Amino acid sequence: MGRRIVTLGLIVVAVCFFSAPLLYSQQNDQEQESVNIDDLFDMDPEEVWDPDENAPKEEEPTGIDLEELTTAPPDIRGVVNAGVGLGIGLIEWPGSNEADGRSPQELTRFSGFYSTTSAITVDARPEPHLRFHGSLETSLDADTLEFKNPYISELFIDYTLNNTFFFRVGKQELTWGQALLLENPADLVYRLDEGVGVRGSAPVGPGTAEAVIYSKAKWISENFDNTDPRAFAYAGQWAMSRGSFFLGFSGHYKMDDDEEGDLATAASLSFGLGPFAVAGDFVQHWKTPEEVEPADCWDALGQIIWQSPNQSWTILGEYWFDSEIIDYSGHYAGLGIKPPKIFGNKWQPGLTWKHAFQDESGEVVLALSGKVAPNLRLTLGVPVIYGAPGSYYREELVEQVEEDEVPLESDDARIPVDNVVSFLLSLSFSYSF
Repeated sequence: MGRRIVTLGLIVVAVCFFSAPLLYSQQNDQEQESVNIDDLFDMDPEEVWDPDENAPKEEEPTGIDLEELTTAPPDIRGVVNAGVGLGIGLIEWPGSNEADGRSPQELTRFSGFYSTTSAITVDARPEPHLRFHGSLETSLDADTLEFKNPYISELFIDYTLNNTFFFRVGKQELTWGQALLLENPADLVYRLDEGVGVRGSAPVGPGTAEAVIYSKAKWISENFDNTDPRAFAYAGQWAMSRGSFFLGFSGHYKMDDDEEGDLATAASLSFGLGPFAVAGDFVQHWKTPEEVEPADCWDALGQIIWQSPNQSWTILGEYWFDSEIIDYSGHYAGLGIKPPKIFGNKWQPGLTWKHAFQDESGEVVLALSGKVAPNLRLTLGVPVIYGAPGSYYREELVEQVEEDEVPLESDDARIPVDNVVSFLLSLSFSYSF
């Protein structure tokens, strides 16, 4: 029996290693746009962070019961989302030094948006051990009023071998780490959805081991061909959960990684303590494998969630430290409050606050959201963003001027993107079929 398990394990490694280059597909060329104040139009307090994500986890199964997985014909589903919003805000506080004597009318800025997105999802399980899943999405380009070329957000095949080994091959999403409000430094595989990969898992001891091999178009087109092992990233995680207790260890390696360090490891721990849920992540970045020494770069995240006995109140607090910031000033804090629904239990208020100590910038968002009609949701938001233009939480644009007129480092050449305070109103439509 032991020899069979070893043999199957070697097969798993071989399949992952040699099939990864064959799974290469073109990366979605749609770059992620920077977030500005207009993105807060469609902010739903329930979507800022989900306390249920940190709910006690069920015990890891020792295997996969194929008898519980039934075959199913192809299931085709779709979703359409549309929204329109208006906003008014101040680009600087009247009377402040940054206002430079401008009147409230000169500092007032109006904004608006409209958007439409649509997705079609196909899911089929022709055999209990085999599943196919694909999702195609498109969205309206507000500048050209044309729908962008549809792109594949997910496309993968699931295969279960011998009721024990699980494989997922193709374009997929995966999240490690426990952050809900701030950055998630322990999510070592956050770039997996930018390309394609092979993922496999199996029970190991009291927990589950997971291995991931993936690549994306940039790594192949700029540096290596699609059969070079250096064009791929390699990650693994072992995790176990018992009730509210969770323990996990993970690692990630990518040779000549120009976005992150070549090698990183992480440890995660969470547990329940009465009405509290406590979690923490620690991430260590390493130098090249030739000199396996800890680099002066590490992250630590702490989190605590409190829920009232009837779960009507939820309060989340997070702290994150990033040692890469000079003078060890990379401290960040976040707070999320989700009170009970009001006005006939139909409207959900919410409050979030984030602060970066390195430049004393941050944002506070007060929002209220509720359904006003079938498939229609109205959201009111009051975001307050503080900090100098160009700080961590406040974007800026550098105006293109001649150096002999205004030096680029001068404040006169910096234009803040975000308002210091806004009142936002949005109406969104969502329908699934």
